[in-house]
Amino acid sequence: MRKIAVIVGHNQISQGAQSITPIDRSELDFNSELAQVMLQKASDFNVEIRVFHREHQGSYRREILKVYGEVNEWDPEYSTELHFNSSVFTVSGSEVLSSGSRKSLRFAKLTQDEMVNLFDRKRSNRGDRGVKTRRQGRGALSLLSGNAPAIIVEPFFGSNRADCRRMNEIGIENLAIAYLTAMSKL
Repeated sequence: MRKIAVIVGHNQISQGAQSITPIDRSELDFNSELAQVMLQKASDFNVEIRVFHREHQGSYRREILKVYGEVNEWDPEYSTELHFNSSVFTVSGSEVLSSGSRKSLRFAKLTQDEMVNLFDRKRSNRGDRGVKTRRQGRGALSLLSGNAPAIIVEPFFGSNRADCRRMNEIGIENLAIAYLTAMSKL
């Protein structure tokens, strides 16, 4: 059974992006529910997960170092941080960020493939934003602070009405199943 940490992005003070109708939720609220569904279904996929929540620490750096310190104490084989994207521009799609290590890249590719299939992004040949390596800049601290190979998943744009409608049609349970399917293939 794979042991995988699931980190809910953002915190009670800084809840992340706000999605538009029909989802109309912050990243924190949406991904907290997603993490609970994943936790309930994990054993069906031969995966053991533990959910970790980022807590406001006065600085982003302290927040990330604290939560990934807790993750390290649990000693998982992999970790994934849950998010969704947002932009002031009209942008759509799914992407996964990787630290660039071999295991992180493999986990990212498996997860991105599940997101592309779930959102039917292959059919439209649009919205597959791919796997992106981050060694510095936005997201890099989360990818590099833990001992386990890490990824950050951005399955849709909360600022894009079509992405939000599609996510609403898919349902949070099916999104959880897509994450767990990727994990089960590791």
